[in-house]
Amino acid sequence: MTIRSIRLTALPVLIAAMLFSSGTSALAASKDDREVVKVVSVSLNFSNPEPGDPVDKDMEDSVSVDDGTYEISEAEYTTKKEEWEYNDKPVLKIKVKIPKDDQDDYKFKSKAKLKLEKGDVKVDRSEISNSSTSATVTVYLRPVSGKAEATSDLRWDERYTANWEKVDNVQSYTLRLYRNSTQIADIDTTATHLNLASYMTTPGKYSFRIRSNAGGAAKDNSRFTEKSDYKTITQENIPTEEDIRQGDISLPVWVRDGDYWYIDQGGQKLHNTWFQDTDGNWYYLGADTYMKTGLFKDSDGNQYYLNTKDQPDASIPLGAMRTGWLTYHDRTYYLNPNEGGPKGAMLVNTTVTIDGKECTFNEDGALQQ
Repeated sequence: MTIRSIRLTALPVLIAAMLFSSGTSALAASKDDREVVKVVSVSLNFSNPEPGDPVDKDMEDSVSVDDGTYEISEAEYTTKKEEWEYNDKPVLKIKVKIPKDDQDDYKFKSKAKLKLEKGDVKVDRSEISNSSTSATVTVYLRPVSGKAEATSDLRWDERYTANWEKVDNVQSYTLRLYRNSTQIADIDTTATHLNLASYMTTPGKYSFRIRSNAGGAAKDNSRFTEKSDYKTITQENIPTEEDIRQGDISLPVWVRDGDYWYIDQGGQKLHNTWFQDTDGNWYYLGADTYMKTGLFKDSDGNQYYLNTKDQPDASIPLGAMRTGWLTYHDRTYYLNPNEGGPKGAMLVNTTVTIDGKECTFNEDGALQQ
């Protein structure tokens, strides 16, 4: 073999070796050796907003971080409102970043964890999303709540209208009407006056009290006020049919009669019928006009369970139709939650799949174990 041929054979090997060496050096040079930040820690340094509070447009001074490798770049509520109202659900967006000068030294871990120091803030939940150099923390605060302020200046006009002062940041009012010392009606309204002619057709001394309703938990409602002055009704000033037609009470309302309730619709008591309130709850008014509670069988033979004081579902009012699972006298039943079932009817003599599990109910509706 000649020297020339040896040189030609060795040349490709030399080139390959140089390329490999070059590539290895490039890989070494591109290796990411930045320190990884695995946890983003954020502290909340404020109180939950209350009804009537202005919405703070800049919350940067109200949140902080305890790690010098990153900083708060922005913090604000997502709402466009100027003022908080009852039941608003505040959502706070907090943006965190690694300063530009430090981005060669630090990076956030993919899917970094969040450590949220809540302090006195009541939070429903929180979450984090991030890139290598920035993160967004979303904090879902508890709904805005607070004790509703009681109204004042209760008064009657010259006829049959009850009046009271407007209260800011309340959803509605409940008027409780009395004849002499007996409570005869509870009426919900968003107005600050009610013509009560249809309830004042019996002689007596009428008075009323008002409760301000926050629109959330019952504990946030105000107490009922003291009673108003009396409005005396005699045979001479009993409301006429025209007075009643001009009254405000023409829609169905709940009326208290002892320990039971019935619906009065423009002076007519509903009976032998289902009634749905504005919150979507269903009730049944019997032949005696009173609201049913407990187990109830309709004319078609369907059996329902209507909320009771003894075994209540706290999420719905007394008398409202129950749906879903029910434990009653140590036995388990299932009340149809669907509109087409009929809704609320107890499942009997059937086998169905509920939440992925096959369930069999006997002729009494009890779940077979």
